[in-house]
Amino acid sequence: MPDAAYLREIEITRELRLPDKVGRAKMAMWKLDPTFPKPEPATGGRRFFPSVVQWLRQRHGLDTTGTIPVADGRENFDAWREQRKARKAGKAKGSGDAGPGVSPAPVRMAPNVVATIGPGSKRLSKDDTAPVATIERQPTSA
Repeated sequence: MPDAAYLREIEITRELRLPDKVGRAKMAMWKLDPTFPKPEPATGGRRFFPSVVQWLRQRHGLDTTGTIPVADGRENFDAWREQRKARKAGKAKGSGDAGPGVSPAPVRMAPNVVATIGPGSKRLSKDDTAPVATIERQPTSA
């Protein structure tokens, strides 16, 4: 936290560890949002830094309130599991983890030979090659 509570825009962006150029662009975007904290009167256009930090945390979904739901005045540590199950149940069945519209992988093996046989020659068709090479054994003399 900075020493001062009310900071100029450039001080806010530097406190957030943004480069000056990026900080100016982000500040211009943030000021377009009507919920962004307004400058405090009689402070020379300075903004209350803790409210800016709180606004950013809420904007990015990092607000700590509501992280652990409370049930009957007690913390409910299993509520996040229940919410997760409800979200998963809402998804379309059969879509799997790969996402909708993704076909399963083919079962057959693809051929490994893809190079041409000679200059200007045809490529081997995948039906012309065996998936596994045969090994010819030489007779051994004892």
